[in-house]
Amino acid sequence: MKTLPTLRSLGSAPLLVLLGCLGLSGCVIPPPAVQGAKPMPMVIAPPTPSPEAKAPIREVVGLNGNLTATGYAIIGIQPTQNAPQQRLMAIRAAKIDAYRNLAEQVYGLQINSNSTVSMMMLKSDTFRSQVEGVIFGAVLNSITPINNDTYEVTLSLSKMVVNDLLHLYADNVALLKAEVKPEISQEIKPEIKIETKPEIKH
Repeated sequence: MKTLPTLRSLGSAPLLVLLGCLGLSGCVIPPPAVQGAKPMPMVIAPPTPSPEAKAPIREVVGLNGNLTATGYAIIGIQPTQNAPQQRLMAIRAAKIDAYRNLAEQVYGLQINSNSTVSMMMLKSDTFRSQVEGVIFGAVLNSITPINNDTYEVTLSLSKMVVNDLLHLYADNVALLKAEVKPEISQEIKPEIKIETKPEIKH
């Protein structure tokens, strides 16, 4: 009767074979590279900003990336008795009002306030606003009558035009600063004249 060999009688060879099989089962062997094939580039998608991060920009430049401004004018207060002329003048006034609102968004608004207090009581409180600047490249979006007595005009500026306006404003400010220079006082030195007498020969 034949007896089966034990692990002790076989030695350490079967154990090494078993461990090798277990080690190979946990590994993934990549397929052989094909000659002449180009490696695939790794594409990393850029991170998308959250809607909360875009919200402040949208409130300033609008959903389409433009600055928009609206102006209003009343038809009945125009200084004429002709109804068609009143409408044309109201449209013109509303357009100028929209241009002023655009200038406020591009250049900012200068506000001066003055308050007077007497006997611990507020006597007067006045405000004065001023805006100054150049606007070009504005697009007329709409002219809309409201309730037959008011006109609404909407203008818009693209971001490219806004950048051009800001660069032009910065250049003008730098030019004005370069022109205004302190005068250098020059000391006036008195002229010294030396008179020479001709020599008299005897």
